[in-house]
Amino acid sequence: MKIGFYIGRMNYLGHLGPLIDYFRKKGDRIVLLCDNTQAPKSCGYKAYQYPHVEDIHSIFGRDDTRAFHTANEFAEMIIDTQLRVVFFLAINPIIKEAKDFLAEKKIDIIFAHLQAGGDIFSATDISCVDVVYLFSESCKDLWKEWVVKLGLLPTNVQGPLFKQIDTKAVISGFSQVEQVATFDRLSICEKYGIPKDKKVVVYLPFPWRVPFCKWSHILYKPQNKILKIARLLLRGDFASIPKVFNTVDDKQVAQTLRDFCDRNNAFFVVKGRAKNKIPPYLKSIADRVILDESYYPYTIMELLYVADLCIHFYSDAIKESSALSVPNICLGARDPKDWKCCAPRFSVSAYSFRAGSYYNFESVVYNESVDGFVKTFFRKSFDDYEMNPDKRNDFIEKFLGYCDFNSCGRIYEDICKRLK
Repeated sequence: MKIGFYIGRMNYLGHLGPLIDYFRKKGDRIVLLCDNTQAPKSCGYKAYQYPHVEDIHSIFGRDDTRAFHTANEFAEMIIDTQLRVVFFLAINPIIKEAKDFLAEKKIDIIFAHLQAGGDIFSATDISCVDVVYLFSESCKDLWKEWVVKLGLLPTNVQGPLFKQIDTKAVISGFSQVEQVATFDRLSICEKYGIPKDKKVVVYLPFPWRVPFCKWSHILYKPQNKILKIARLLLRGDFASIPKVFNTVDDKQVAQTLRDFCDRNNAFFVVKGRAKNKIPPYLKSIADRVILDESYYPYTIMELLYVADLCIHFYSDAIKESSALSVPNICLGARDPKDWKCCAPRFSVSAYSFRAGSYYNFESVVYNESVDGFVKTFFRKSFDDYEMNPDKRNDFIEKFLGYCDFNSCGRIYEDICKRLK
């Protein structure tokens, strides 16, 4: 078979890499199609993830790697390379344009979508996709509930989408995790300068690029209290002024992490991203600050492979952590609804802050407010965050489908059946 992979950004490689390897090992020819429809300077703060052919080739040098600049050129490459299947991570408008062009040429092709995380639930048009590989059976219902509760489609046009979800979705599991089959703890520790004899805390810092809200960018942001009061007064928000004196800030959270690591002889790793600036106070107290030094194997996967605890702010890294049996602490506001960018998703029960949800699952994801965290965490130990294997399996079954390291195999078998 000849299989194509749409590469929209460099971080796609971490998600698609295991599947690329699997198809190649089966003897299939791989073609990597890099989306260069925009100039790097047009990509804003994500320009560092621009899929230059030479960068892709440095990782997947054995495979045919090409750049396209228009939807028609993308479709022409599919014809030229005689691809039978193209995998995507995001529902991109280019899919429809290419599909229409190929239909005019009477070219049969399978456009397959691979779920990478919760982003798929915001997709409201999958008419040009032939198959969607979802993590778990419950993801089909979660997708529908997400569309309804967040009001992404009018009620009278939800039916066709829901029917397509039922007919096009194939449950495959979480294929990204299969890259760890070749991981070695000692090698990873040496690569990133992590002591081999210490427990490791991986901290995903606050995502300051999230949209402005009172809690995140006034109350929680480390700054002079007089300035905070002035900013609230300018907004006419007199009721929130007392919160300036009793709300924990990000600097206090960072220091609490430092105290915990010192007390428990642990190594404090900050895993950041170039698009989200690391504050100086965090750089100064962490043992190591690591950005995306590798897209495949994916840096976040390597760090979580050697981690004993992961701490974040409602991050989708929960799926990687749980798959690797690393307990999570999910941090947020005392009243989670105060963090406005997260609040809409809480209307979906499985993605709320309540017990049994993705962000609060017994012994797998510990949901804590930053205020409670600062008060108690420095006195705790790793034993307070042990992961129960049975609970972890329950979480995997609900949100990731399988933990048998055979997701790529399921996708491969399904593709073979479709081509026959």
